[in-house]
Amino acid sequence: MGGGSTYARVFRSWDRSHDGFLSYAELERGLRQFPALQMMTADNMKSFMDYIECGGTVSGRVGMLEFVRAVIPRSVSTRIQQFMVRERLKPIWIARPKLHKLLVRCDPSGTNWVSLDEFKGCLNSVNEYLTEFGLLPLTALQIEAVCERVSKRGQVEYDRFLKGLHVIDADNVCV
Repeated sequence: MGGGSTYARVFRSWDRSHDGFLSYAELERGLRQFPALQMMTADNMKSFMDYIECGGTVSGRVGMLEFVRAVIPRSVSTRIQQFMVRERLKPIWIARPKLHKLLVRCDPSGTNWVSLDEFKGCLNSVNEYLTEFGLLPLTALQIEAVCERVSKRGQVEYDRFLKGLHVIDADNVCV
């Protein structure tokens, strides 16, 4: 990858068949452009292909998202994931007063902590509320991802979670 190349541009340049996927041969040809990788064995190449594919559907070919996820630095990947989670949580932000009310009911002692199961139950209730208003609810997988991120030893500090929900109005950013 030369200076100024994006991961997507590199992917597209390696995709000689222009089908939106890298075959094993296309991936190998692209990787061999790097002097340090020219000595890789066929087994090493196959292992790398398997590594990339483990992030998506195993099909003997690699899509752009699988490729980018495998080659970007971990810190960039983490920032992208955080952005995507925030973006997907916007409907929860809209319904946060409802969510807060539900969570407080699960916390009669006022500790600001609920069990993970109670938190999931409250998110599922908010999903029903969102659906009633024509907003997209979180999927079960997204709820699991949120719970994994905010839980500590089977508990969720819900007040901290709710305060962490915020929306930045990008339309008002001056460039």
